[in-house]
Amino acid sequence: MKKLFLILLLGIIACDQNELEGNCTQEGFLSTITTDQKIEKVFNTELQKNVFSITNGNQLLLTYTHVGAQCDDIIDDEWGEQLFFEIDSEITAFDLNDDEILTTNCFYREFGAWVSHEQIEVNKGRIDGVKISETQWDINVSVEVTSSISNTPKLIEFSRIYTVLVLVD
Repeated sequence: MKKLFLILLLGIIACDQNELEGNCTQEGFLSTITTDQKIEKVFNTELQKNVFSITNGNQLLLTYTHVGAQCDDIIDDEWGEQLFFEIDSEITAFDLNDDEILTTNCFYREFGAWVSHEQIEVNKGRIDGVKISETQWDINVSVEVTSSISNTPKLIEFSRIYTVLVLVD
């Protein structure tokens, strides 16, 4: 009887899993460059750390967005992460390590229902990039971020082709 129950239970789980997969979207990645922007960094006295906002400026704003898989049948499973940094619009290559990353006003944040939405300033790791055309950059990132809430380091690593977004007024 136990074997029959176990087989029945496994069958239900397998059927349920197949049903969920049909209602789910895969994870996605987007790597963009926005011209004439900048990251404004300010010290938040309440949080006792730097936070950022994006404003008009003369820099290239590079944004990496990773959105996790989402299922229609699961409430509040939305999750994603973003990495923002800026570079001078006149350069064609860069290679930054550790504290040099601070010159890019680099920040990391997660978004979703069950995350802190904390803005974390990045100052550990490496970011390098080469302009490969008028509209694309080849960027490599390997940085470590540590949340002040969990105090647990997290490694963010990726290599992506970033594309310039053309904004229309």
